[in-house]
Amino acid sequence: MGGDSSAYAWKAFAAICIMAVMWTGIQFNCMNLYAAPVVEDLGISRSQFMLVLSIPGVISAAISLFCFGAIEQRIGIRKMILVGGTLNTLSFLSWTFMNSIWMLYLGGTLYGLGCGITAYTCVSAAVNRWFKQRIGTLVGVANSLGSAAGIVFAVVIAALIAALGWRYSFALCAAMSALSVVVCVTLYKGSPEELGVPAMYANQAQDDGSEAQASRGKGAFIAGAAEAAATQDLPFNQVLRTSRLWVLALGYLLLGTATYALMSTLPLFALDLGYGDLQGQVVSASLFAVAAAMVPLGVLCDKLGTKWGIALASVLMMVAALALRATSMSFAVLMLVAICAGASYSACGVTVGVGVKEALGEVDFSKKLGVCSGCLYVGLALGPAITNFFYDMTGSYSSILLMYAVLAVAIIALFFVGMRSQRAK
Repeated sequence: MGGDSSAYAWKAFAAICIMAVMWTGIQFNCMNLYAAPVVEDLGISRSQFMLVLSIPGVISAAISLFCFGAIEQRIGIRKMILVGGTLNTLSFLSWTFMNSIWMLYLGGTLYGLGCGITAYTCVSAAVNRWFKQRIGTLVGVANSLGSAAGIVFAVVIAALIAALGWRYSFALCAAMSALSVVVCVTLYKGSPEELGVPAMYANQAQDDGSEAQASRGKGAFIAGAAEAAATQDLPFNQVLRTSRLWVLALGYLLLGTATYALMSTLPLFALDLGYGDLQGQVVSASLFAVAAAMVPLGVLCDKLGTKWGIALASVLMMVAALALRATSMSFAVLMLVAICAGASYSACGVTVGVGVKEALGEVDFSKKLGVCSGCLYVGLALGPAITNFFYDMTGSYSSILLMYAVLAVAIIALFFVGMRSQRAK
């Protein structure tokens, strides 16, 4: 691979990392810090403010499910970064000057549209465009930087709000977002096809594939090729008629539902266990685990296959769910449970991009990715609602936690079925 091609690829990856840090890590992950001051100043309820955190998830799910692939194929990722980043900037600008609940929701809608094309799905799509190997590792690096930025900037933004007020904090985030747009579109020149250069590791991936074919022998290769042709590298409209896509989509739906249900409810679990004054430490432990687990999980997916990465995450989720059914536990054990919950949730930020290509190939990849990512986003939206609905109905989390433990087994089974084809190198 030539030097220019390598430079294009790593500059593109730098843009991807900046995108994750700014629009997921700093903006979205710190949004709940504005709840108390905005509620007080605008005279609205907590539930009215918290709704603005659900709007981006709903819009992102809709975009991923129905039009992400078409948008990516029509305008390319570089223009998507430009458009999405601009919308994210406008959302924080609108929040800077808001004086009513309708401006709050207007900003939420703008941010939802922006995040719909700059969040996890875009990170996975961009990495898959520029890199033909180590996809899980690179997606893990980018998204772990986003999580780490949320942890670091939560302290900064909280201090800024306390010192100068929430409007100045929103204004600073808007300015940083605008600068990020300029930097990202400067670094991300376009796709390899647009620039006329090969993707990173393309030659190595071809060599590895040829060696694997030779080592299997002619008969094994013919059988493997027939199996792969049945479901891999088919156009999107044909993949829609296969069971594998929908097995994977269901798996990602359940994965998002169960893992984020535990993550989002950790403060309430801590409260019920008698650690209400230590909720922040519990949440911090889970967020550190998310950031720390993404890269190792990506490496595991690259080396052994996505199904093993998801199996590990599901086991950790099962351990956390069963442990949280206890009526009492020491704070040290609760911190370990929070770490397990965070590590399991990291699968949501890593496994979609590498898993979809592994099982379904590269043809119309962004459309296939959109369906699976959209189902994941739906699960993320459903998890907290389902969990607390069961609590309101029964007065306990015990039954729903047992259900999540059972779902862990179902998730493992779904991915072992959905990923049974030969792994894409």
